[in-house]
Amino acid sequence: MVDEPAGLGPGAGPEQLLDGGQAEEQPPPGALPDDPPLAPDDPLPAANGEAAPPNPPAPNPPPPNPPAPPRSFGVSFGLYSLLAFALPLAYLWYASTLHRHNFFLTVSYAAAGKVMPVLLGNLSVVLSVQLFKLAIAAFFSRPLSSSESDDISDHVKYSLTELCLALNIFRSSLTASTVCFFLLLVLLKALGAAAQTRLALIPTYTDQAHRHTGLVALLLLLLALASSLAVHHATTLRAAGASSHILFLFETCILCATAMVLIVRYFLHRYSSPDSSFTSYATLGLAVAHASVKLTGYLMLFCCIFHYFGLPLNTLRALYVSYGNLDEAIQK
Repeated sequence: MVDEPAGLGPGAGPEQLLDGGQAEEQPPPGALPDDPPLAPDDPLPAANGEAAPPNPPAPNPPPPNPPAPPRSFGVSFGLYSLLAFALPLAYLWYASTLHRHNFFLTVSYAAAGKVMPVLLGNLSVVLSVQLFKLAIAAFFSRPLSSSESDDISDHVKYSLTELCLALNIFRSSLTASTVCFFLLLVLLKALGAAAQTRLALIPTYTDQAHRHTGLVALLLLLLALASSLAVHHATTLRAAGASSHILFLFETCILCATAMVLIVRYFLHRYSSPDSSFTSYATLGLAVAHASVKLTGYLMLFCCIFHYFGLPLNTLRALYVSYGNLDEAIQK
């Protein structure tokens, strides 16, 4: 007689036999099934059978510390301008007091020293910046945007570096008039860069009824001043021979070409449809012509300076940039 396993009765089913006698207990008939386990975020049931309020959300982490604002020196350009005007006067008063208000001795002392040229040079830079601001306020109907200011500052930065390196070649013949021509050329280049950036943004303006006469007047003024300076430098070169006027002559001629190209581009934008094929080809032709004129001008300047003074390292970058602009315009 075979013994039955413990826990198995005569009515045990096959499931119990397969499980080795460990059968799951079945709920009695009519009983409700057990509740599922609660999730971590589910509200706990109340004792009286009502639903408990939901659990409060976890507090947000504290925001990170904001970046510290840039340190400001608290000196505005207006105060710097006042100091630039006051310091030469204060130095002249000191020299006059030192020499008992003798005019000849005061002027000789100021001219022979090194302090007054530095103060006057600083004053010249401040005057140039103030003239640029006045010209922008007078000729532009809108103030300069941040993108325009960045483009102008980049253009002036590279132009100023190139001109300083070029003047290093003529350091043996630098005079006060050379410094004045240098600052005037930098000012004209900055105004030309401002006109070029504003001309590129004119199609984005909604007030197309405005004729932008100030921009045209600025371009005509640039053309007139650059032409006058070019004639003056050419006359001086013919009378006095090779000097720093070679640099100013070629730079003013290139500035004249830039002003003429910008004037033609403005009238193309004003009196022709921007979607027409004629406007596209004319704009492309102007870009190629402008890049060709600049490349030719800098190549001639390189040859002249190399013939009279030696290898001009400053002109190499100008040649490279001009060639890159011409190649880009032809690829378009």
